[in-house]
Amino acid sequence: MSAEDPFGDAPAAEFDGGTIPVMKLKDPEPGNGLQMRFSLDDIPKMDLLGKSDPQLLVFLMDHDEHWILYGKTEWQKDKTSAVFDTPVTIPIDDEFKEVKIQAWDLDKFKPDQIDVMSNHDLIGTVTINIRKLVDKPEYSTALYNSKLSGDAGQLTISSTRV
Repeated sequence: MSAEDPFGDAPAAEFDGGTIPVMKLKDPEPGNGLQMRFSLDDIPKMDLLGKSDPQLLVFLMDHDEHWILYGKTEWQKDKTSAVFDTPVTIPIDDEFKEVKIQAWDLDKFKPDQIDVMSNHDLIGTVTINIRKLVDKPEYSTALYNSKLSGDAGQLTISSTRV
């Protein structure tokens, strides 16, 4: 991993005008998937002029304990709260135990460098045991960012088994 290639050797997918590597797995067997929908509240202002332009990235930890980008939401412009339309469905199996969700403020004024994550601002991150999301279909938690002295907004995940 590097600033130029923040997600390693995963295959690339379109990412709001650029590319970002996304792990490609087969769809979970019926009943073994967890579809997650997301909303953010109290997003800190990350842009000098305006609010934040959030997008969520969803990572799964593989059996080698490496975080691999698995899915993402759409990008939203100038928000302090956001409800994302794009769900992310993850497998529920013994291979993946935790999910990490990062909220990023995308800086679109650098369109030629959109796929270099170091050009964007991390709003906050949270790591959750997947079983918690299975057991509690409506799960809310604070995002954390040490550069913001801790609390970086509230993430709500609505989960449905599929």
